[in-house]
Amino acid sequence: MKHMSQQHTSTFQHQHPSSASGTRLVAAGPGSHPKDPRLCIALLALVMTMVMSAAGPAVEASTATASVLPTFSAPLAAQFRTDLTRADELGMRPRVFAKIGDSNTASFYAFYGLGCRRPMYSGFKGLRAVVDRYTAATLPQGWPVPWGVPAPGDCTPGNSFTRYSSATRSGIQTKDLARPITAIDVRGAYNLTPNPACDVNESMTLCELKKLRPRYAIISVGTNDEAYWQATGQAAVDRFSMLVDQVRDFGSIPVLMTLPPRVDSTAETHHWDYIVEINRAITQVASTKRVPLVDIWAAFTAGNMVNYGLESEGGTHLDTIGGWQGPNALNRSVDFRRDALRYGNNRRNLLLLRTLKVLDRQAGVATASRKKHRRRH
Repeated sequence: MKHMSQQHTSTFQHQHPSSASGTRLVAAGPGSHPKDPRLCIALLALVMTMVMSAAGPAVEASTATASVLPTFSAPLAAQFRTDLTRADELGMRPRVFAKIGDSNTASFYAFYGLGCRRPMYSGFKGLRAVVDRYTAATLPQGWPVPWGVPAPGDCTPGNSFTRYSSATRSGIQTKDLARPITAIDVRGAYNLTPNPACDVNESMTLCELKKLRPRYAIISVGTNDEAYWQATGQAAVDRFSMLVDQVRDFGSIPVLMTLPPRVDSTAETHHWDYIVEINRAITQVASTKRVPLVDIWAAFTAGNMVNYGLESEGGTHLDTIGGWQGPNALNRSVDFRRDALRYGNNRRNLLLLRTLKVLDRQAGVATASRKKHRRRH
C-alpha cells in the first residue's frame, strides 16, 4: 500500500467489537501485536474517557477534523483545479451534487432531511450557507427506490439532498453501479430495480450524471461487495477505479467516502475485517487518482459513538438519534447537537455539509447564508 499516507494507514487500526466472549483487536498490518485485547480495550476506553472529560463540548465540535475531511495536498489541489476547469467547460452545475451508493445512501433517511427539514445547527451555524446553496437548485424528485426512503411528497422540494438518486440502491455492489443496467441481475431484488427513465445500455451512475450534470458526485458504496463474494486487494481497487473514472470522464468531480464499520452479530469478525480491507482500497484509489476523500471510518471509530453509529438490529446501517424508523426521523436526522452526533446519520450529515464547504472553498466559492429562509417542516 505504498500510495497510502501514514495518516490514512493508521486510520484502520481500531478494535473489533465481538460477543460476550471478549473483544479482540484487528491488526492493521505487520507490527501489530496486542498482548491482551481486553487490556488494550480497557486502556483505550480509559484514555478516551479522560480526553472527553477534559475536552468537553469541543470534542463534538471537532468531529470533522482534517483527518476526516478532504485535505488538499499540492497534487490533489492541482487535480481538483483540472477537474473543476473541465466541469465548468462542460456545463456541470455548481450548486448540484449527485449521490452514488448503496442502502446507507439510498435509504434510512440518509441525507434527505438536509434538504427538506430545518437543521438544528447548534455550534455549526456557519453551515447554514451550505444548505442554502445546495437547496437553491431545484431538481426533479426522481424515482423513489423501495424501502426506507421518505414517502413521495414528504420531503420536497427536489434538490441534491432530497432527490431519489438513480445511482443509489439498497443491496447494490460497487461494480453494478458502473456497468450497464442490462448486466445487473435484479430478479427477486425489487430494491435493485433501475429508474425506468434510464437507458438500460448505460450504468445507473451515468444515468444520474446525465440527468443532473452535477459538479460533484459523492460516492459511498462497497459494504455489499462481501455478499457478492467480491475480492478485496487489487480487485477492489479496480472496482472503485472504474467508478471514479466513469464519473471523471463524464465531467463531474468524484468524491470518495470510506465506509462505516460493520459490526458482526457473532464472535466472528469477517464483516468488520472485510470493511477494513475495502477501506484500504478506497483510500488507495483516492490517493493514486487524486480524489477528495471523506474518512467516515475515522469519524465513526473515534470514540463516543453509539454502536459505531449503526442501528443495533443488523449492525450494518446508520442509525439516527431516536431511531431511524421512529416518528419525525427526518427532523431528528439533522440534529447536530452534541448527543445527536453520536449517531451515524446525524454525524455523516454533518460531515457531508462540512465536506461541501471544504470543496466549495477549494473551488473559490464564497458562501453567505441568506437572511430569509424558505419555511420547512
